[in-house]
Amino acid sequence: APPPPAAAPDRKAPAMAGIGLLLEKDGKTGRINVKKVISGGAAGKDGTIKEGDRVVSVNHVDVDPIPLDQTLEQVKGLEGTAVDIIIEREGGPLTVSLTRSVPKKKEGASLLKKRGSTKDLSAA
Repeated sequence: APPPPAAAPDRKAPAMAGIGLLLEKDGKTGRINVKKVISGGAAGKDGTIKEGDRVVSVNHVDVDPIPLDQTLEQVKGLEGTAVDIIIEREGGPLTVSLTRSVPKKKEGASLLKKRGSTKDLSAA
């Protein structure tokens, strides 16, 4: 049998990616807040989203009534695709458009290892 065709090295399938945020859901208010901005991620490079910001919506989906894992599903997507996030802070709402990217392994892995996995805290 002939060998299977070799995949072109530069034609890698897009990976699932996020924007470099650690999010937490407040058990009392149901609001989702930015716990940490990962420096190597899209949000860190953009600089608009800050720790403590409230996430209001992701791609036009209001995130308050949905569980944190569903919010993360909205934030994550194929590497290179866009995501629109509305955040709120004292100055009012801000819309931020970011391109999903895969952070360098070291940055994301060390952050998750330090934090561990908790129900109300997740990386996106």
